[in-house]
Amino acid sequence: MMLSPQHLQQNDRYWHAHLRHRLQAIAPNYWGVLALRFEIVNEVLSIGELECVLPDGLLVAFPGALPRNPPGNVELALGAACKSGDAPVKVWCWVKPRGPQAACQDSLERRYNSIIDEPCVDENTGDNGLALPRLQVQFELYLGNSSPAAHSAVPLLELVRGENQQLQVTAYHPPMLHVEVSDSLGQSNLWRSLHQMHDRLWDKLAQLGEHGKTSDAEENMGNERRQHLSAARHISACLPPFSTLLHEQTHPSLLYQALAGIVGALSSIGPNPLPLLMKPYRHDDCRPQFQQAMDFIQARMDLVDTRYEILSFLRVDQHDPMLQDACFERRLPADIGDELLIELEPREAQTAAQLLGWLNEAVIADAAMMPLLRRARVGGATVRALQPHEIEREKLRPQAFLFVVENERLSLDDQGTQDAFRTSELLQIQGRKNESQPAGITLYRRKQKTSAAPAAPSENGHA
Repeated sequence: MMLSPQHLQQNDRYWHAHLRHRLQAIAPNYWGVLALRFEIVNEVLSIGELECVLPDGLLVAFPGALPRNPPGNVELALGAACKSGDAPVKVWCWVKPRGPQAACQDSLERRYNSIIDEPCVDENTGDNGLALPRLQVQFELYLGNSSPAAHSAVPLLELVRGENQQLQVTAYHPPMLHVEVSDSLGQSNLWRSLHQMHDRLWDKLAQLGEHGKTSDAEENMGNERRQHLSAARHISACLPPFSTLLHEQTHPSLLYQALAGIVGALSSIGPNPLPLLMKPYRHDDCRPQFQQAMDFIQARMDLVDTRYEILSFLRVDQHDPMLQDACFERRLPADIGDELLIELEPREAQTAAQLLGWLNEAVIADAAMMPLLRRARVGGATVRALQPHEIEREKLRPQAFLFVVENERLSLDDQGTQDAFRTSELLQIQGRKNESQPAGITLYRRKQKTSAAPAAPSENGHA
């Protein structure tokens, strides 16, 4: 039986379709961009490097190993198609679908150009060099909102004309086989955002881990230290797998799965244990779902405040029968300022207005000044409630009852002018024993920045 070109062509079609079917069953997101480098000059898109796999399995590599005619970058004029006020438009890498004239050099349907390569010798003899024709994929750039061909086109980027009439690359991310491809898509690309989130997680873990370096047993730690240690354990459980996948050649779908692990682990931080409802990985424009997960992670990290040290006031009136009022005291740190941030722990069903009213009637001053202030009927330091925008700015718990104690210059007849409280002195808050009395009081002290904090591991494994 003699074989005709049709036999070989149909055999080639069969095996390509068979391979594509098997590959799609194993890895549905097998197609997309592998490498992309471009620039826009004078409203002309110029692509200097492109490597992508089309949905039909065809590999497009530019510039490739063979010379191209014409030489130079592949260019596409954008001015006429991208007008001010129009919706964003995509740029596609397009190869004509395989038809009956796919290899005809004079046909508009051709997918390949025949290129004469350098002579290659017979490996058995090492001589008899013969120049062989090789097939070079012929592709073009297409500008449009929809694909020019369902199985032989891949979107590369999206453009829009901004208010300043300049062409801009949008935040759209094409289907990618390597996450590093996004690094060419502007400052807020996925690759850079993942690295920034990864570094923030390691920094937060280093801050929280400071509480675990002491030899104190966990049951002897304060409430804040136990909370920080618990948060550090949740972050530690999911961060190393994510670190191992944060590589430029990792498929975004694998990173999305690792990110889901971080979302699940950090869901246990804070009062609401419900995790983010994450959708299945979306190969085309995966950036929005990544951003949603990263925003959730950042919000949960913000719930763990490592900027303040929480110092409890001691209730002393229960042990001193001479004190008729409720008395909370705490020695102030040496680096404290003229404004103290305190939190009042409410009793059951207490409101912020009740707690503020109790504080306004209380006497707040150094313990040594209390008898004098009582005789002079002077209130000492003043109090105001922390405003919502201040709570948000300082990333404090919105449900906490937070107040600011402001130092006052007090004019006393026999003692002259004195501050209501001073650093390193014993501060007392004395108020009536009634239904508005808080269950406890804590002082928030801003931590000093250390000069050498544990660093996140770098890509080569060193800190």
